[in-house]
Amino acid sequence: YADFVMESKKSKPVMKLSVETMGEAFVKAQRELIDNNPALWQEIYDISTVGHEYGHILWIDSDTETRMNGTGQFKNIEEFKATSGGLMAFFHNEKEALKVHVVDDVVSRAVGLMAWREVGEVLPYYCEGLIHLELLFGSGIISYDGQIEIDYAKYDAMKEAYISAYKSLAETYLAKVDASAFLDQYATKNDSVYLPKNKKVKSFVEHYYARYKEIGQQTAVLD
Repeated sequence: YADFVMESKKSKPVMKLSVETMGEAFVKAQRELIDNNPALWQEIYDISTVGHEYGHILWIDSDTETRMNGTGQFKNIEEFKATSGGLMAFFHNEKEALKVHVVDDVVSRAVGLMAWREVGEVLPYYCEGLIHLELLFGSGIISYDGQIEIDYAKYDAMKEAYISAYKSLAETYLAKVDASAFLDQYATKNDSVYLPKNKKVKSFVEHYYARYKEIGQQTAVLD
């Protein structure tokens, strides 16, 4: 299955919005990684995708979803739990050479998920992205001024932010309290749309979605 994912990523066109938001150098590096270092790409895939599936099974009992879903928010935190569970596994067994690539993967995932905010069936992934962005901006590892900038020197701050959030999340699951108790720390619902509580993050999310509606289907050619 990993080979299928790799080939599908290779065949996908470069999107103009990705280049505009992340920068051409970032987009080129992501594509060159697949072409030039498939073994490294596989390691990142194991952390992000295999780790995500592993993360789903943690902290779950037979009645967990029923008890946590009173406000219908359970699925809207479960996808973040899955991805961050994979990150926790990496943080506890870090490889120095993978740190930058793991950051790149999380950032590109979080940003890309912002396009899905009006697609009901994938709302849990959009909400996952909101939580990621709150942690990424909040830790200082990313900033936005016309383009996403990644400050890899803030890796440890990002790591601590994720560990703290994941601990809070695990406690929410173990206590089986309503899922909204966790989601409400990061996002609020405005006119049926979830948006970040942090003004800086909200500004980015609103701008990105406006550009997605304008150029989201346009492709780009890399130099």
